[in-house]
Amino acid sequence: MIRLAPLYFTTDVDRAVAFFAALGFTDVQTKSRTETWIELAAPQALLCLHGGPADSGAAPGSGEIAFESDDDPDEIAARLKAAGYEDAMVIDENYGRSLRVTGPDGTQIWVNFSDRSLIV
Repeated sequence: MIRLAPLYFTTDVDRAVAFFAALGFTDVQTKSRTETWIELAAPQALLCLHGGPADSGAAPGSGEIAFESDDDPDEIAARLKAAGYEDAMVIDENYGRSLRVTGPDGTQIWVNFSDRSLIV
């Protein structure tokens, strides 16, 4: 199963959590032990906050399209490579693994495979 999970980069996770709580994202679904990855939920939405833009190369306040999946990341990477997306790669993260690939229009796409035992 795959779910849409927009990604928002920030240098101040606490401030971002307060802002998005005011918008209605009041349920913290998961939080990494380092508190640089927080998933916020609203009744019909999920938003992932990433507190490490310096590591990711993303500008604070920017966003990217991301997904969360229960499928095998190596299999998805192999399918993408077979479809011509040679830069598909699986990366070990603090919260599990993620797949990163450049989409058809040059946009970076993330697919996260969270290991719930690594998340508080």
